[in-house]
Amino acid sequence: SFEHRKATVPMQKNGAIPGAAAQGFAFYAAADQFFVNLTLWAPMVEHLDSGFALSTYVRAAYLASVGGGDLLIGVAATGGETKCVECAERGANADETEQTFKTEGTFFDIQWQGELGGAPVEFQVNHFNTPADSYGAHEASGTGVIFDYSLNEEWILKAAVSSLDDTDKDYIIEATTVGVLWNIQQNTSLRVEHTSYSGDGASDDSKTTIQ
Repeated sequence: SFEHRKATVPMQKNGAIPGAAAQGFAFYAAADQFFVNLTLWAPMVEHLDSGFALSTYVRAAYLASVGGGDLLIGVAATGGETKCVECAERGANADETEQTFKTEGTFFDIQWQGELGGAPVEFQVNHFNTPADSYGAHEASGTGVIFDYSLNEEWILKAAVSSLDDTDKDYIIEATTVGVLWNIQQNTSLRVEHTSYSGDGASDDSKTTIQ
């Protein structure tokens, strides 16, 4: 995974409640070739008061062995509503003290882990869509592609591209990320990542993280 998650997984940048904590109840079931997660949740954000009107999150995935590796095909969706009080800054009219927002969105991903030329690799494609009037999110869609290549047990090369199409603000942000992970010894590693942005909605020329 990348430290620059918002640049590699567009849903992280424009999710139903991006960057916010949540609370609720989760139910999980699994077998050899699938798993299902059903969660009743509410965002833990200042001014939100959802009470018992919890939103629903469903995640399901199919697992299989393909091409000598492990394949995952997954879908997820969230739906429902949450209330915001004293929330003029979040889109309500200034004289309104309470407004109801949707918490809706869909997500699709494919992941494959296997070997390429005898070296471990990981490939992932993710796509999301959020409708208009979703709390904390614009009407938007986005796609990301991630690739990890392990040179050996110490060195892992990483690359990703993504595109976020924001319909509400009428712009597109594209990001290209490269990185390297050096496993120096047990529990000690060095990670370097660099992201460059383009598109009419891009506000950052680049971003570099060393940790």
